[in-house]
Amino acid sequence: MGATFEQLNQAERAWMIYQLGYQLWMEIDETVGDLVEETINNRATNELSSGDKLGLIEALVNQMKYSN
Repeated sequence: MGATFEQLNQAERAWMIYQLGYQLWMEIDETVGDLVEETINNRATNELSSGDKLGLIEALVNQMKYSN
């Protein structure tokens, strides 16, 4: 399937990240705090570049992978 990923366009890759993140979030029995929600919905939308967002996603994924 790796070769298939190489053929994806940016929209398809972003959509897959979104869908997998949503599915993972639905599996976790915890709530999202107001500050986190506000930060992502407002500040990240207006203040982070695409590269910054990818870096943040990568950092969060690494924290989740190694926190267990």
